[in-house]
Parts: sequence; C-alpha cells; structure tokens
Amino acid sequence: MPYDYAWEKFYIAMRSLAGEGPLRTRLMTAILSFHTLHMAKDGPQVPPEIQNKFDEFWEKLNVGDPVDDEGIWRASINEMTDQQVRESVNAIVDMYDAVARHQEPWPD
Repeated sequence: MPYDYAWEKFYIAMRSLAGEGPLRTRLMTAILSFHTLHMAKDGPQVPPEIQNKFDEFWEKLNVGDPVDDEGIWRASINEMTDQQVRESVNAIVDMYDAVARHQEPWPD
C-alpha cells in the first residue's frame, strides 16, 4: 500500500498520545514519531485529501520562539494555549484516520 510508512508513523504517534503524562509532552512525543513524513524529500507521504491539513499542522509548529536549546517545535507547543494543544492532538487523530482508510483490512 502506498501509505504503509505513514500509517506506521501515525500509529506510533497515536500510541504516544494515548500514553501517560502531560498532554503537551505526549503531543511532542507524537510529533517526533511522524516528523520524518514532513521531512521526506521523495514526494507526498500522506494521502492527497489531507496534504493541506498536514502542511498546515507543520506550519503551526514553526512559529515558536525557542529558549536555549528547546527547539522550534517544543517552543511552538509551549506557546500554544490548552485549546490549541487539544486541536493539534485532534488533527493528528484525524490524519491517522485518513491514512488508515488507505490500508488493507486485517485478515480474519
């Protein structure tokens, strides 16, 4: 399937989001799980129907003002309101859902 790698990365992100700890920390861990899809140089890594949402998601993570060595993604998350953090988590869930719809069903 063309999105097997994306599914794997988003699945790991979902497991991170479902884990323990503060939501901001889980969001950062989830992002690290699928950032390679954003960094890929060999063409689209997500289905075309979510490419815009995917790009917008990453744009929101490149607006922070890093302090010391925290990095721009961490800075962006730290500057988000609680509502923006929840919206980012929901965006990951929605993107995972879209990618999963391209996967073959599990065998019986």
